[in-house]
Amino acid sequence: MLLQFRFKNYKSFYDETIFDMTASKELSLDNHLIVKNNIKILSTVAIHGNNASGKTSVLNAIFFMRYLILYSPTISDSEMPVISSFKFYENAQLEPSEFEIFIEHDGYEYQYGFKIIENKIKEEWLYRKKFSNRSTVNKLIFEIKDNKINTVDNKLKKLFEIVRNDNILFASILGKRKVTPWCYVYDYFNNIEAISDKFINSRQKENTTYKLLLENEDIKNRVENLLQDIDSNIVGLKIEKDNNYFNHYKIYCIHESNNKKYFFDIDKESLGTFKFINSIPHLFKGLLDGGTVLIDELDTKFHPLVYRKIVSLFYDKSINTKNAQLIFTTHSTFLFNSCDMRRDQLVLVEKDNIGKSSLYSLSDF
Repeated sequence: MLLQFRFKNYKSFYDETIFDMTASKELSLDNHLIVKNNIKILSTVAIHGNNASGKTSVLNAIFFMRYLILYSPTISDSEMPVISSFKFYENAQLEPSEFEIFIEHDGYEYQYGFKIIENKIKEEWLYRKKFSNRSTVNKLIFEIKDNKINTVDNKLKKLFEIVRNDNILFASILGKRKVTPWCYVYDYFNNIEAISDKFINSRQKENTTYKLLLENEDIKNRVENLLQDIDSNIVGLKIEKDNNYFNHYKIYCIHESNNKKYFFDIDKESLGTFKFINSIPHLFKGLLDGGTVLIDELDTKFHPLVYRKIVSLFYDKSINTKNAQLIFTTHSTFLFNSCDMRRDQLVLVEKDNIGKSSLYSLSDF
């Protein structure tokens, strides 16, 4: 479960930026909260801002951190993604970009982060403490600086000496080798579901979404039921392998008229239906796994009531049984009222005349 994400010198965000999922003292909409050890955490947060304000960059910062943690041991130097630091200060190119995340797992709070410059990992750290309002002391798991490790765990020290590489995050090694409990940071990022229109359009007919629907009957049934709830005139879905292409699938929407069923290729459906079917399966996967779901521009191509219905799934305790969380960007102010969201669930992004973005919670005002 995500508690807080901090980043600095990334894209249009130069200053330290904190994205906080812990709830304020506001007394409203308690069903929007996840309560654990008497600590209240937000189940959903909406990031709102103008075009090019930097709201998508908040999600991209998490995506970048996720990519390095999951894949840094397996990619070559030439495949290493180029870090996009702030462009409008000359010194920013000479400063490291920083990423740090606070997550809860199994009664503990993990604080993990790293600094990177010119695709080299300069620093990396991991701390742990009891997840409690009373717990203030972090236990050092490891600190790495200038390719040297500081840890009291001899097993970690020996492993680091074997795999030492300033292009590879040590947390990635611990995750891939299932070194418990230190692999939980890796596992958290592995359970993130990322949804965006760019991603949806690029994976059409590929194995990610349609294979999920084909192989997971529970998720398929949930998607079909939700399609019927929103009155889409679609009564079911049919998915089959495309024998002409490897790892490609065909998907048909089933319509019913005069007691007859009609099968339409998804390409013949509206853009809203296309986006719905290509995104909602991953949202349900995140809900069922108890992961974090990140959606860029959730409101686009959806009717406002569909948009509201999707967000409300995370408030339904009979569906969201594993404390899944939803973070999404939006242009719409449809949910900006006290009936739909708390003030601390609304985050605003704005950019100044220099080109530097800032992040604010509505509860700050």
